[in-house]
Amino acid sequence: MLMLLFAIDDERYALESQQVVEVLPLIGLTKPHQAPAYVSGLLHYRGHMVPVVDLCQLVRRRPCRSYLSTRIIVARFLSAENQTQILGLLAERVTQTFNTSSTTLVPAGMVVDTAPYLGKRLMDTQGVIQCLDVEHLLSPVQLPPTQVIDLPVVQ
Repeated sequence: MLMLLFAIDDERYALESQQVVEVLPLIGLTKPHQAPAYVSGLLHYRGHMVPVVDLCQLVRRRPCRSYLSTRIIVARFLSAENQTQILGLLAERVTQTFNTSSTTLVPAGMVVDTAPYLGKRLMDTQGVIQCLDVEHLLSPVQLPPTQVIDLPVVQ
């Protein structure tokens, strides 16, 4: 399976390419009032207002830095109601993809109640890569339903 690699400080994270709709450059976002600190803002994407989660703020309590490699990953997932939704993920060092087998993914070894978005892990020659479960980044109360129809899938 193809994975999109990104980083938060010195830790590497990955997202399955089947969840990736598009990778966008860092662009201006509309900051909603009273939003949690980890919500960078709203992205106007193909007629939808899409919340963008700053992964550095969520994980490390500091905003993503404005590098050339800082990107907004538009990701799709199925909600608890089995509806397709999209979410923007702001991340640093979004520069490469890699292929791996699903058999190389192993359970994290422990469940962190405060970080349900942390999925399985895999190892490579450079160390551990933590996979993210997009559907667990925000609760249904925080994420309004967004129907997405016929969005292309990255192969």
